[in-house]
Amino acid sequence: MTKEMFVKACMVLQSLPSQNKWDDAVQQTYLLGLSDWSDNVVGTVVMHVLNNSEFRPTVAEMRKMAIKLFDPMLSADTIYEQIRQVLVMVPLAERKSYVARMVAAGKMRDEVRRVVEECGGWQRLSNMETNAIQGKVQSAVSVVYETTDFDHVFVTPPNSPALERGRKAMEAIE
Repeated sequence: MTKEMFVKACMVLQSLPSQNKWDDAVQQTYLLGLSDWSDNVVGTVVMHVLNNSEFRPTVAEMRKMAIKLFDPMLSADTIYEQIRQVLVMVPLAERKSYVARMVAAGKMRDEVRRVVEECGGWQRLSNMETNAIQGKVQSAVSVVYETTDFDHVFVTPPNSPALERGRKAMEAIE
């Protein structure tokens, strides 16, 4: 994050109500927490805060906002449905490469592949009943998201309308 973006972010953040008075220590905390973020991400999250938050969020809350904006977690039901479609439509021998191609093409998230691995692989899932698969996927999703590294969200987020709106809004702040 550039110094210019930090100044703009501080202008917005210090204007929001909080139990903690804005001072140098609070400012340094935000600088420490946001310093590795790209300007576009900071701008987008700060504009999201301005439009949606009644109180000044912590850095941890801002991290959650950024993840939700740029790389939202898939629900267990969504992942189960994608796995179910592969189980039904793709022959066993081709499933692994099919999912790899879909992930590379941006048509499927890597979390689906990781959930399958956590469940024991395609062969094991093929031998399970529907209810067992659903239960296994449900527990595997929790494990996968506990070990997911979201740092890419703060440095190189995917292009999105929200990112562009945040960039333009922060440019308008003088």
